[in-house]
Amino acid sequence: MATSQKRASFGGKTEFLASAEKTPLGYYFALLTIFLVGGIYALVEFGGIVPEKSLLLISISDALLIVGTVLFLLTSLFGYIKARNLRIQDAMFGFSMASFSFCIAGVVWAWYNLIQQVRAPFPSMADVFFLIGSLATIAAIYSATRAVSETTGLKVELNVIIIVLAVVATAAIVGTYASFTDILSGGMTPKAMISIAYPALDIICLAMVCNLIILSSGRSVFESQLVIAAGTVILSISHIYFSVMASIGYSRYEPLAITLYAVAFMLFAIGISRYVDLTKYDIVMDRVAKLNRRQ
Repeated sequence: MATSQKRASFGGKTEFLASAEKTPLGYYFALLTIFLVGGIYALVEFGGIVPEKSLLLISISDALLIVGTVLFLLTSLFGYIKARNLRIQDAMFGFSMASFSFCIAGVVWAWYNLIQQVRAPFPSMADVFFLIGSLATIAAIYSATRAVSETTGLKVELNVIIIVLAVVATAAIVGTYASFTDILSGGMTPKAMISIAYPALDIICLAMVCNLIILSSGRSVFESQLVIAAGTVILSISHIYFSVMASIGYSRYEPLAITLYAVAFMLFAIGISRYVDLTKYDIVMDRVAKLNRRQ
């Protein structure tokens, strides 16, 4: 009886390990969606096939933004539930809060463009929630780094050094940015604060996610974290581009920035959908390795 139970347990673990190693169809679906949207955007922008192309691009980008943030929110909440009693639950909570803030920001942004039929002002409440989401993303990445550090035995204090270096780099970049624009000519206005906050938070986020990738190298969870890192890079680039262009009143490629937001949120959703399963896979493999060392 005990032998059959062990076999059943081993069989269940084998099925779990096999399912964790499979590449989900979501990866291919996301790539197809990205290429499809990119093709439509290129045809409309450069092909001249639609007279009112700006309105169409705004509608497409805003719709994608809503879809991306909702997918990010749903996968984060599901991941938080699945991660119960795991070290990464705090990270899943952080991603849930980030996705919730981004979702509100997306709704506010779409309300201006699609319902009110006016261009969203800068700054607006959408920018406030985008920045709150960026803060929550930084907290989530820090929690994920702590979880990896506790598993691997690596020190998480490196984050302090990385944050300090990121702040120094941010100060240099913001100083250069301010010298080429008149963003600070009127003092530290809300517009100036938000224009500076976007690149500042993004640089810190990029530095921390790079550290997370380095710590996770060689582990199965590296796959999902690499996808999350790709989303972070795209989101940061689009944030910085949007804040710079909005601060100087240039909005020609604003729908492209919003489309990149949506792509980043879809990548977050894909990475998080695999995060919990791959973390459990690593835990099982760590236990197996410990048993082998004891023997």
